[in-house]
Amino acid sequence: MSNKLEEKALSLLEKFEDLASEYSPQVIEAAVEAVRVSAIGELLQAFIALLLLVLVAWAFRWGLVQAKAIDCSENRVVARGTSFVFLVLFGGICLIHILSSVGDVWVWTSLVNPELALAHKVLGL
Repeated sequence: MSNKLEEKALSLLEKFEDLASEYSPQVIEAAVEAVRVSAIGELLQAFIALLLLVLVAWAFRWGLVQAKAIDCSENRVVARGTSFVFLVLFGGICLIHILSSVGDVWVWTSLVNPELALAHKVLGL
């Protein structure tokens, strides 16, 4: 098993060397910057999802306040249930997107060490 891992690592290094010699340094630098910009874009999307999550929470609270003003108890239950479903669906989608973006180690690696992230993408690991 150790030999297979060594062979795979050597083949990946050879593939990376071939790519590095084939492309000029300007192209590699552009690819590194593209990886960094992609990571920044991913984090900006997470920030926008966070703003949407705050908006959804506010809408949920507003729905509960409006439900209190309803005279009929059955309609009040429907209004509260609708607010809760709205919170769970849209808030859940926003929360999943935030966690998947912020929790991705390669997004942070792309910001700190974009060369490593580019090697990860090129080698298909």
